[in-house]
Amino acid sequence: TSVRFRVRTSDGAPCYTEAETPIVDGYAGETFGKTFHNEVRAFVKMSDGVVQAKKLATPVGCRWHGAYSNLTNATITIYPNPSALDDGTLSLTEIIKGDDAVPYEVDRARGAVIVNNYTGTLFVAW
Repeated sequence: TSVRFRVRTSDGAPCYTEAETPIVDGYAGETFGKTFHNEVRAFVKMSDGVVQAKKLATPVGCRWHGAYSNLTNATITIYPNPSALDDGTLSLTEIIKGDDAVPYEVDRARGAVIVNNYTGTLFVAW
């Protein structure tokens, strides 16, 4: 037996790493297995869709690398390691490797970065 539930925070629906998160009316709908232990680094505000969160192979010089796919006019709030904001190693791009930086706002009080009105796949590294 599995319990289904819907969850949303003030930052939006949580995007569980290594999972597809169905979002309906802004809520993440989930049914977890018995051994669920997934990391959450991002929260998404969008009305409906299925967001895929994937941890990727980490390039040399980085500590973490991931992608968030199927975003549609979304506001995505990302919580990187605090040192990534301090030392400027945070990178948000539209393609897996490139200089096409995605603009973002920094909320230092919460240790988060926010990308507004984003559509597509967002690659994150630090």
